[in-house]
Amino acid sequence: MEASRFEFVIRTLTPQEFRDFTTVDEPDDDAIFRQMALQSVEPKLTAEQWRKVSDAVGVGQWGAMVKDANELVLRRVAVPDFSRAVLQTLSPPVSSES
Repeated sequence: MEASRFEFVIRTLTPQEFRDFTTVDEPDDDAIFRQMALQSVEPKLTAEQWRKVSDAVGVGQWGAMVKDANELVLRRVAVPDFSRAVLQTLSPPVSSES
């Protein structure tokens, strides 16, 4: 099972990308594939390639991937990792007695 595992890295959409994407006048059967193409980072896939992924993984896994992508855009807060220890190492506090 592990040998068949494949990872996709996706990103959130910027507010402007989200506005541009959601203000399309006509309903579009390919919208989710275009959304996934916008969000894909590694590998960078086209809408047509995402359609092939959806066919290959099946309804359940595809639905989970779409849910995760939508949550990343609409619900999850995407912030970089932060470590106070690393920050202090990079810029240690300066003594006021200097």
